[in-house]
Amino acid sequence: MDAHWLWWGLAVMVAIGEVASGSFYLLVLSAAALAGGLVALAGAALTAQMLVVAVVAITGWWLLRRWRGARPDRSLAGSAGVDSTFDVGQTVEVTQWQANGRARVRYRGADWDARLGAGVAAEAPGGIYRIRAIDGNCLVLEPA
Repeated sequence: MDAHWLWWGLAVMVAIGEVASGSFYLLVLSAAALAGGLVALAGAALTAQMLVVAVVAITGWWLLRRWRGARPDRSLAGSAGVDSTFDVGQTVEVTQWQANGRARVRYRGADWDARLGAGVAAEAPGGIYRIRAIDGNCLVLEPA
């Protein structure tokens, strides 16, 4: 089998992994494998293919880190980090608060613990709330 097909097969498998993770870092690896396949198709030796893959991967990761660092501060993401910013601002429905100020909510097909954010009235009624931050596996909510 030609080497370029192996590189392209690897690129597809890594891209599928990217769809599952959503981090963009695997997308860079997929692009690097695609570049390795193009170099292999051009007839370059295995050493040149590996060098191109390494250069594309390192450059892509560097660019991705710079891009993520240049994004606006999302301090509302809490301790969960940059990856949780997708959830910040989304809404959930709270049917009933428990006595300890927590609730169980359904979000993205799973049950989550939820609590009110600082500065929100402790006796909040049920209803629609906005995700303010994520603290571990607990959603920090504020009224929508």
